[in-house]
Amino acid sequence: VGGAGIDMTAAGWQQRLAAHVRACAPQLDRARSRLTLRAPREGMPLLVLDVDGTLCDASIAPPLARPGLADFLRGVGTYFDLAVWSAVPMDSLVAKLGALSITGESPSFG
Repeated sequence: VGGAGIDMTAAGWQQRLAAHVRACAPQLDRARSRLTLRAPREGMPLLVLDVDGTLCDASIAPPLARPGLADFLRGVGTYFDLAVWSAVPMDSLVAKLGALSITGESPSFG
């Protein structure tokens, strides 16, 4: 047992993690329902792209898409399922993706 009565054993950590996952489940379900555009395609590898600095220049507002982004996404979307990652809060990420026109079932890609 660690400081403040926290169980530091492996079993204690597993219990704390399970409780945290249960507590976060509603938020994860809401985010998943908002951002999952389609089910993964069978046998298709997943390509995860960072939004800030990779897909766009986020140092300005609104963010500016990298040159050739639309063609790049169309091209790799043929061979990969695409996902985005960002360290920013979800509402900021959704706003950036909207500004880049890469949200929805059929993104317009600028």
